[in-house]
Amino acid sequence: MTLLRMGVSSTLNSEPLLADPNITLPLAALAELVDEARVGGAVDEHVSVMGYQGWHDDALDRWRDETGPAVVRELQAQGADGVILAPA
Repeated sequence: MTLLRMGVSSTLNSEPLLADPNITLPLAALAELVDEARVGGAVDEHVSVMGYQGWHDDALDRWRDETGPAVVRELQAQGADGVILAPA
């Protein structure tokens, strides 16, 4: 698995996350759900956002009107029909 980091926080010690990516992207738990036939599978690319997203006055509107729909379109294009939200 390739873990791509963008927008690294100056207050977050990311060493544990790099040592065990399952902390932030629980692929091992997802594999168990697939093995138990509780979900059908996973898409090839995953989406993650971090931290405070309200840096503009219209940030929530932009998430609702632009970012959220763009994420949905991308995941649907990969064949996803549901999501698992995994807060870190």
